[in-house]
Amino acid sequence: MTCWDLEIPGRPSLVVRDTAWTNGERDVVLHRTETLPEMPARLTQLFNRERAGIHRVTADRRRILAYLAVPEDGRERPRRRRSLTVQDLAIACNAAWFAQLLGASGVSLTSPPAPRPGEPGRGEHEIHFDADDTYTPVFAYVLTRLVPTLRKVGWLAGY
Repeated sequence: MTCWDLEIPGRPSLVVRDTAWTNGERDVVLHRTETLPEMPARLTQLFNRERAGIHRVTADRRRILAYLAVPEDGRERPRRRRSLTVQDLAIACNAAWFAQLLGASGVSLTSPPAPRPGEPGRGEHEIHFDADDTYTPVFAYVLTRLVPTLRKVGWLAGY
């Protein structure tokens, strides 16, 4: 398990945890620490939820699904927006940060495959990265799962 501190100027630090489980699975999640500083309810609802699985593509490559967790008025938990264009993702995640993510060595974005006739399509893009890359899945998680909520609660004013 690796923990990353997400530092936002003027706000409490958030801990993002990347866990490799003994059964071979791996995921990234916003981790709830023992002492939780005061913060908006919408943000606290993400703790230990909205896990992002890291999946094996090949022996050398991994992937994380690139969908958004978007908070909505009247809903306790964020809605998952899956069928997005690359432009939708870039706007929601902050275009400069999204370009930084995709510009890293060994990182690529794949478009969702077309659904087979009679099968529903999920429509998620995938972010692919090298198996030994520990930064990309955490950065992708923060951009796609946390940034929409951080914007909604006013913690990323101006971004």
